Amino acid sequence: MEASKFKHLSSLVLKDVFVFLSVTGTWKKNGFGGEMNGSLNYSGNVTSSLSMEQLNGSYDSTLAQSPPSPCPEAKRHLIRPKSLVEKARMNVAWLDSSLSIMEQGVREHDTLCLRFKFYVFYDLNPKYDAIRINQIYEQAKWQLLNEEIDCTEEEMLMFAALQKLVEKDSYIFLNTFSCNIIESKIFCNITIVSPTMSTPLAPSCWRCKLNSKSTNHSLGWITEVRHLPIEDDIDAALNNLQTTLEGSSINTFSNDITQVPELRDQLRFLKPKRFTLKAYKKYWFTCRDLHLYMFKSREEMMHGQNAVFDINLKGCEVTPDVNISQSKYVIKLEVPSSDGMTEMYIRCDEENQYARWMACCRLAAKGRSLADSSYESEKKTILDFLNLQRRAEEPVINPSTLDIQVDDFIAPKYLKKSKGKLTQRILEAHANVKDLSLVDAKMNYIKAWQLLPEYGITLFVVKFMNSRKEELLGVAYNRIMKMDVSTGDHQKTWRFNTMKAWNVNWENKHMMVQFEEENIIFSCLSADCKVVHEFIGGYIFLSTRSKDASQTLNEELFHKLTGGWS
Repeated sequence: MEASKFKHLSSLVLKDVFVFLSVTGTWKKNGFGGEMNGSLNYSGNVTSSLSMEQLNGSYDSTLAQSPPSPCPEAKRHLIRPKSLVEKARMNVAWLDSSLSIMEQGVREHDTLCLRFKFYVFYDLNPKYDAIRINQIYEQAKWQLLNEEIDCTEEEMLMFAALQKLVEKDSYIFLNTFSCNIIESKIFCNITIVSPTMSTPLAPSCWRCKLNSKSTNHSLGWITEVRHLPIEDDIDAALNNLQTTLEGSSINTFSNDITQVPELRDQLRFLKPKRFTLKAYKKYWFTCRDLHLYMFKSREEMMHGQNAVFDINLKGCEVTPDVNISQSKYVIKLEVPSSDGMTEMYIRCDEENQYARWMACCRLAAKGRSLADSSYESEKKTILDFLNLQRRAEEPVINPSTLDIQVDDFIAPKYLKKSKGKLTQRILEAHANVKDLSLVDAKMNYIKAWQLLPEYGITLFVVKFMNSRKEELLGVAYNRIMKMDVSTGDHQKTWRFNTMKAWNVNWENKHMMVQFEEENIIFSCLSADCKVVHEFIGGYIFLSTRSKDASQTLNEELFHKLTGGWS
């Protein structure tokens, strides 16, 4: 494929914006090879060019499925960062979205890596976006396996279980249904039953002309066909519209719409001090209008008197610290102060209490109260994430019947701990997700990835004006953060909703960002300042887009915000 065909690829897929990174390697003259790992599977024999429908995921193709096992060649070329500085230096390779790849020195036999650059996935619909979902799933998977993003051991086992389910369902999809049956007028639901599974898998509805029951002895799968009514397209559209409209309603936290929603509970609290060991103490907490209040007694809380402290949660960093097997449900708060970020820990007694308070703190940090319509969905997402991490007492698949290469499912740092028991533990976690369909498994993988504390933070090594030491700058979809270069601890956070403007001095490569509270000036040491400029501009552009699917893309505005021209 000629490099010129990629000239406007980023603008074609600005539904999410995925961009090329330059890597070492070669293109094959007549198209990509058969082995792939979430990359474009192009063949020179294909007569038609890649259409808009294919890029947006509405056209069925092999891009919607992952290979059963990772490509060995792709694994050999992985660069595994060993420190935060190395993670930051990986961002030097992003290509400029305002230029064609040929203008940036990329030639016919060069190899590029295709990734989503901005961690805001616009209007992701499982019904139509099979290709996009698979591409995001692959990017999430390799970030975890390559240790580009950190997670706990329990979370790693959950991700491994979902990956195993995707691998198995992809094998079924690619092998059992390789034939294309299009003659039938019968709509049916195909259920696949494996000899090693206690419950059937349920792929999407197919059009086929089959007997009521058929058996494929070579694969060991039994296919049962049950005729079911098909949902009318109009009904489906109306249901989708209803779901969308219901999301805009005010949260029914209280029956009285004149009352400001409030959360009250007895929780345990810890504010660590240097060189001092302290235990958690019980206090009474209430959260109201983005403020967190702590009281010594229930009576003081009910009357709103003598609060020990009052924290404005807007602009705080909220991080989970959870271990389900140890019944540990902790919320870490980093509160902005004159001395930087002050750490505080709140410990909940059980998962439902944790979900309520975690959802409350996350929304408040973004400037949204308990009256916001997303509170209930945020709480449900947290509970679903916790439920996925639960391990069954016994796996539904006999470990001796499977040959699992744990290196393909578990990040290296966890392989050293208990490699001999990992297969058993993956299958125990798999028992908790076994009933999910292929697309649901990928969507749950993506949603769980998005809940990780380090998700969507792109790092750069910078030096702030009037400072001699190097520091980290983290750019996320709604904020930028000043971080310690060694530990990654947050030192200060600036939200985009308080940003007035940002400018670049192209001569000395200094960047200035103006916020309501202050202005910051820094130079980027790990990449060109144009890369930082493009990330900030890209997130500002994406924040202006609504969920209206018919919205016209303002391509000129995107290039204006990211390209540095007016």
